[in-house]
Amino acid sequence: MRLAVAGAHLSGLPLNGQLTERGARLMRATTTAPGYRLYALPGPGVARPGLIRAPGEATTIAVEVWELTPAALGSLMTLVPAPLAIGRVTLADGEEVAGFHV
Repeated sequence: MRLAVAGAHLSGLPLNGQLTERGARLMRATTTAPGYRLYALPGPGVARPGLIRAPGEATTIAVEVWELTPAALGSLMTLVPAPLAIGRVTLADGEEVAGFHV
């Protein structure tokens, strides 16, 4: 399964270990299609990144696409605090993959 991540989940940033500890493999770095905003959600510890659709905006967000097994994605989901969820993210090339959404 492919998962687009942004913010603190990117390579070298504080939450990236949540991916690598689960055997995720970096596939590529890219951006979202236009029409997204990136939010740092409040809460204890590292700010959690979340994408939200913003139709009509020209903004693109830097993301990485990681490949995980279904079991690894399930394990990662246990760490995802509300209001984050996994939804569909459209990438710059038009491909849709799973990603963290608000």
